[in-house]
Amino acid sequence: MTDKPLAGYSDARSKDARSNKNSTRTPPDLFARRDAVHHFTLDIAADHDNALVRGSYCTVDGHYADGLQLARIDGIAMAEVWTPDDGAGWCNPPYGVGLLAPFIYAWSEAAQIRGVVSEFLVPVRTDQPWWHDRVWDNESSATYPWVTRLEFIEGRLGYLDHQGKPILDGKGKPAKAGFESCIITFGAPL
Repeated sequence: MTDKPLAGYSDARSKDARSNKNSTRTPPDLFARRDAVHHFTLDIAADHDNALVRGSYCTVDGHYADGLQLARIDGIAMAEVWTPDDGAGWCNPPYGVGLLAPFIYAWSEAAQIRGVVSEFLVPVRTDQPWWHDRVWDNESSATYPWVTRLEFIEGRLGYLDHQGKPILDGKGKPAKAGFESCIITFGAPL
């Protein structure tokens, strides 16, 4: 794993890693569609309130819950111990400055080295180093071999709060993300 993206992780994590934009719930219809394909066994960056894989999730602040057991490991460190036999992971990572890239680097490396399968719902950020280092290879004009699927989502997503209610804009209407989104699948093809 490269030192560059992880270097700022602990500092960034301490800067309000659980702000609203970092703890929104994935739209349930989108998750259900992807879960039907992979039968996810881990929610990589969640908490008790917004985890979609019940009973097995990692929090941004460093806890892993599996049933009644709780361990001190976050979603980034989990990439180092998760194996293909453990199942597929789902991740709607925190989008705050310095928080997204470490997840992408860790889990894409787990796919590249061990074939671990994970899916990430992320903003389309072709201006970011992580996009060119771990998703898109400009030299071949294609995704890297460890990216087995790249789905660009039409329109902008609306996210839910911890209670499962739409996040509202200043006019009381369901707010849409301020960016386009995609789903990146790392790991073995189906």
